[in-house]
Amino acid sequence: MDKKQQEPFKQLGERLRTLRQKLHESLAEVSGAVEIEDAMLQRIEQGQERPSEDILLLLINHFGM
Repeated sequence: MDKKQQEPFKQLGERLRTLRQKLHESLAEVSGAVEIEDAMLQRIEQGQERPSEDILLLLINHFGM
């Protein structure tokens, strides 16, 4: 399995991490705002986990996209 298949959501995760860092927000601040665990947000940012549609919508709303 190549790296792309192992981390299919890496591009999404990197985009979310970039937005969070631009806003100078910690993992804890963003995960608290969208009511998910810090570890889950970290896995999403690392491309290891796909956010549910609900969580993705909350993140989009939080970042004002």
